[in-house]
Amino acid sequence: MDIVKSRPRVEFMKRGTRKLQILNIIRRSGAVSRHDIAKVTHLSKGTVGEAVDDLLHRGFIREIGLGESSGGRKPVLLELKPEAAYAIGVDFEATSIMAVVVDFTGNLIASVKGKIETEDDKLTIVRKIIESIHQVIDKSGISTEKMLGIGLGVPGLIDSRKGISISYYSLPGWRDVHIGDLVRLEFELPTYIEKNMRTMALAEKWFGQARNVDNMICLGVRSGIGLGVVVDGKLFRGVSESAGEIGHMTVDRTGPKCMCGNRGCLQELASGRAIVARIKKRMKNGESSKIDKLVKGNWKKITPEIVIQAAKSGDGIALEIAKETGEYLGLAIANIINLFNPELIILAGNLVSAGELILSRIRETVEERALEVPRKVVRITLSELGDNIGALGAAALIMCESEEVWELTHV
Repeated sequence: MDIVKSRPRVEFMKRGTRKLQILNIIRRSGAVSRHDIAKVTHLSKGTVGEAVDDLLHRGFIREIGLGESSGGRKPVLLELKPEAAYAIGVDFEATSIMAVVVDFTGNLIASVKGKIETEDDKLTIVRKIIESIHQVIDKSGISTEKMLGIGLGVPGLIDSRKGISISYYSLPGWRDVHIGDLVRLEFELPTYIEKNMRTMALAEKWFGQARNVDNMICLGVRSGIGLGVVVDGKLFRGVSESAGEIGHMTVDRTGPKCMCGNRGCLQELASGRAIVARIKKRMKNGESSKIDKLVKGNWKKITPEIVIQAAKSGDGIALEIAKETGEYLGLAIANIINLFNPELIILAGNLVSAGELILSRIRETVEERALEVPRKVVRITLSELGDNIGALGAAALIMCESEEVWELTHV
């Protein structure tokens, strides 16, 4: 038997096709009937029936029982078939790599976390990313024949169409890295890249609190700070794909110098990296903190999460820095509200563990600073997707947000 012909063949399902539209409705609904799909899409029952029959035949959806009758026969309910296909998502930043495999409904099958060292050059980092993908595939136990493709959440400036990471300030020497091609050549799978702050928003849109929200923003706070913006249900990228760089918004013109060359950038005051730097500076100046005991005197082990832990336990300087961070973020979010008028803003990343400690100060600042009309309609909350959020969104990129969505057919 010809080995190539025995493998699944990748065919394209263009965005906006009826089948993709129906798949998205089933995904959002969880369980839905043909009749309800026809009502939502304004397609004829015959057209919906034909598309649904084809999706059933291909194994993307399944019938799961009967729904409630509105008069007449009970409708047959449909849902996505989790094992129909799988996707790989990778998210990396200055210090870490997260790789995941998810099924067709977004359930996490396997995850692998890797570490990036400060001395790693770009080839070493790419090699580590590829190794993480190999590891997560092996851990999942899923054949690559069932994989739709690989999504990469990439920090810094990107060109998603060419699959190039243009630059990233936190990794010296990281410029014009053709990461999309390098990963695609290694695994022979469709590979797409997206800015990692936007993959976080995509994760919330597909798997989190923004499933039924068409205008939302995810504010990612990690080693840097950025936005993922969803407008009318679609990711907003900007003309040169640079939209969302709020980390370089000036909030203190006399503040610390940023890697971008400016002073007082938001990420130099409120990012995870900045929080650690600020607490170390104050401890170095002689101020006492419980953090010293938490890390047993090894300040290299201080993380944003440890600072939050200390703040929650009542540590004076940690609590002060946490509240100041909430105020800086509140200023930024007030500007976001005035600019975009979103329905939902989700805070993701290092500070989620702070809970109300940070969120209450953010809301207080927003109440003081944002315009009344957009402020009253927005909901500000914390992500519930955990450390996997960026990688989950990268996996979702393959299934829904790339220019083309893959459907597997056997020949």
